[in-house]
Amino acid sequence: MTAQRVSVVILLFSTTVAQLTWTEVQVTNTSSGTPSLPPTRRDHALGYDIATNQLVLFGGRGNIVYGDTWLFDMAAKSWRQVTLGTKPPARFSMVYGISNGAFYVSTGQEGANLYNDIWKFNISSETWTELPSSGTPPAKVYGGAGGFFNGSSKFYMSHGFSSSQRYANTFIYDLGTMRWSEVFPDASSYDPSHPHARCLVSGAMVDEDKLVIYGGCLSGGKTGGHCPSFDSWIFNGKSREWSRYPNCASARTYSSLALLPSSGNKKRVVLYGGNEKGGQVLITKEAPANQVAVLNIESEEWVLRKVLGSKIPKKRVGTGMASHPNGIYMFGGSEFNDLWFLEGDSDKADNSATIGECIAPFKGFFNLIMLHVVFMFSGWGILLQAGAFIARYFRFKDPLWFHLHRICQVSGLVLGLAGLICAGVSVQFDHFNFAHGGLGIVIMILGFQQPINAIFRPHKVKGEPVAMKRTIWEFVHINSGRLALILSVVNISLGLYLELASTATLILWYVYVVVVVIVYIVMEVRLQLQRKKSSHEIIQMDTKQY
Repeated sequence: MTAQRVSVVILLFSTTVAQLTWTEVQVTNTSSGTPSLPPTRRDHALGYDIATNQLVLFGGRGNIVYGDTWLFDMAAKSWRQVTLGTKPPARFSMVYGISNGAFYVSTGQEGANLYNDIWKFNISSETWTELPSSGTPPAKVYGGAGGFFNGSSKFYMSHGFSSSQRYANTFIYDLGTMRWSEVFPDASSYDPSHPHARCLVSGAMVDEDKLVIYGGCLSGGKTGGHCPSFDSWIFNGKSREWSRYPNCASARTYSSLALLPSSGNKKRVVLYGGNEKGGQVLITKEAPANQVAVLNIESEEWVLRKVLGSKIPKKRVGTGMASHPNGIYMFGGSEFNDLWFLEGDSDKADNSATIGECIAPFKGFFNLIMLHVVFMFSGWGILLQAGAFIARYFRFKDPLWFHLHRICQVSGLVLGLAGLICAGVSVQFDHFNFAHGGLGIVIMILGFQQPINAIFRPHKVKGEPVAMKRTIWEFVHINSGRLALILSVVNISLGLYLELASTATLILWYVYVVVVVIVYIVMEVRLQLQRKKSSHEIIQMDTKQY
């Protein structure tokens, strides 16, 4: 078959096989002749109610922080603002979901006000009611993830940020008992078995007890890490365990996740939009406007898919997405107030062409955190270790050992300082209010006092006994240096966990540490044997003399 015929076949296949397709929803005019539209906004709540065939929109932020409620009638293709008495306080970046004819919102922010309440909007009666918050509610946070799986009575809320701390815990609000319960604790950010504390994370329920989350900001608020981040996880509420997916899509904050309609038992989650840049990011491959990332729940992998359409929505941040029996509705985001429909199910997602390549750290993505890792490993993991090693075991190469020692120590500290600057710039705030950051400052102080005290060292006088001042200086200089090197190995290990390093990277690091330790042991045994031999020879010579 000729190349021309192959191209024709591919073209025919791509145009006949159903694929994901964007369509802008045209809003009809009101009686006044002007479309009634919600003001432009982002970080709002959006849900679809199948019983009334309506979209529900609440809150968000634009020129102001909104506390309004809107309904979109699918049949009439028109928006209508609901006139309310009792209603939730205005907010944005909340967790929300729809179940059994009611729309729910929880947490969120408005200025200095943060919330951990939960509200129910009865779509039929168009009334809001605040629900009891008994049990163990979450902290007052914004930027979390969660919601309902269709028809479930369990409302999930995970992660988020308060005025001073990022959280990693997960909660369930049971509509039957109207009580909160914590189903996953606020665990350590150095534990690779769960997603670290974060906010501005997107999420979607894929089963009654399964929550998928993506990305977010892991920096500041008593922790450090990527902001934006690229990791994705699924939480099993029954086993109360997290599992991580392989990396693929670009790092993002303020992105959106939604579940596509299932074809058979196949489940696919769509990741769209978000902020792919930030103060940390140095290099990234941004997603094109016609790309969505699709998560295959069964195979546990992401695929970057091309979306068709005569018109494609402009890229945006903080959009709202709501699952529908035929696809996903999307409203607003950034400075927009348009409404779009992503038509397709799990089969159409699988049939859609791939576009772009998966990215990963050092492969299409590089930021200040990773540069910090490079500098610190090169400085503290290699050069400063080498300088101490030379000073300990190669003194017989005098004065070469001293010059090599000084070169290694000075260059290692320069790289360490560069790494410290990268860390300071990359962490949003509370730069050293967590273990890795605080320990890093202690290590750098120990490191920089080494050349300073070396300048003021008492010099040996040839042919004279070693002075007490020199003995004390050597003790302080040698042991403070050793302490700094030992702590640096500990802190690099903590940093790799904080940086979400891959399993392969962690294995390589620990193999390197083991090799260094073995080499130290071998050289120390050799040194002690040489000293013992030299001492024995001196004793024999003294015996012959006397």
